[in-house]
Amino acid sequence: WLAAPPGTAWVSLATREVGRDASVPRLRSVSQLPFAGAAFFAIPKPDYNQYARLVAYDPEGNELGAAELLLDGGGCSARRLNPEIEPQRGLPEEVAATRAAIARAAATCDFAALADLAADPEGFYFWIPDRPDAPELADVDRRTGRLLTLYQTLRTPFGVRPIADAEGVWHDVYLWPSAAAYDRFEDVPAQEWTRTEDLLGDLDERQFADSGFIDFRIGIRADGLWSFALAGD
Repeated sequence: WLAAPPGTAWVSLATREVGRDASVPRLRSVSQLPFAGAAFFAIPKPDYNQYARLVAYDPEGNELGAAELLLDGGGCSARRLNPEIEPQRGLPEEVAATRAAIARAAATCDFAALADLAADPEGFYFWIPDRPDAPELADVDRRTGRLLTLYQTLRTPFGVRPIADAEGVWHDVYLWPSAAAYDRFEDVPAQEWTRTEDLLGDLDERQFADSGFIDFRIGIRADGLWSFALAGD
């Protein structure tokens, strides 16, 4: 409910997903006359991460006041995906097991399990500056939908290349998408690129810099250690 300011003639309610651009059409928009100085809206249990804006107007349609609410029905951005991600041929057993565990934690919105998988003492590079914990991951996902991106990235074709760790020791690292295993856009097989775009949206050579692919990518070492999930150079 919204306590209506004096002079209120009607109140509107509009909802949309948090993080969606304001220009995106709102998912729900209703209005009603206030009753006894307050407006009441019966809203079914909200979906994950819904943002509501209530606005009071005078008879001429001028805005008198507004309230903003987070209507979080629980879950995460990957909540509708299958916890058992489809297997990929050619992965070592340890890598396949880690990939499945990451996907399962994302699809079940288990932020604690995801943080545990990332909290390796050898060093982990994440999409946020500090070592992630469950509340921080939940907050990042609420604002960016990162768990959905994480899961979908693990469905793209994979590649492998040697990468040195913080101690200078080289390891074979399995990479998603496979584009991260190539230095140049021209080297990425067309079939792999097409499949990646099917899952992640339009991509082009701007996702490459002198250091290679710089969009969001995931790396799991051949021994099953989750090494990184990051974007940027």
